[in-house]
Amino acid sequence: ANNTRLLFESRETSFSFYYPRNWRVTSQSDSQATLDQSKEAGLLITKEKPSRYTSSGMYRDEALAFVRKQQMRIENQSAIEPVNGTPGMEFFSWDVQIEGRRMHLLYFVYRTGQNMFTLASRCSQESKLNLRSDIIKIANSIKPTEKSS
Repeated sequence: ANNTRLLFESRETSFSFYYPRNWRVTSQSDSQATLDQSKEAGLLITKEKPSRYTSSGMYRDEALAFVRKQQMRIENQSAIEPVNGTPGMEFFSWDVQIEGRRMHLLYFVYRTGQNMFTLASRCSQESKLNLRSDIIKIANSIKPTEKSS
């Protein structure tokens, strides 16, 4: 329920959003906020310049380069897909193995008006369905604030 979510709003950032009580904001700057749900799950929200990624594929390629640099073994990957019910939002994911741990990496690109946000998350493969639901709710609640204009 929405009444169990907390509002993140700060003079430091150029956006606000709602997040579940079991997550906590761990850092923030002008264009980024980091949240942790547990030791196993985290989320980075970044407000991008709209020209930075002209397609979700460009963001996916950059994320893939990072995954390879970290020497993660990709076990499964999804295509870039739209998020049902949210115009301008697309996602892709990978199941990876790093240092013997199986992790789920989930990425979103969200274009709303003149603004663009990327979301990068990680969690254990066991908790990926709950994580996806939480992150879609967080992403859907992102609103640019005055500072961003």
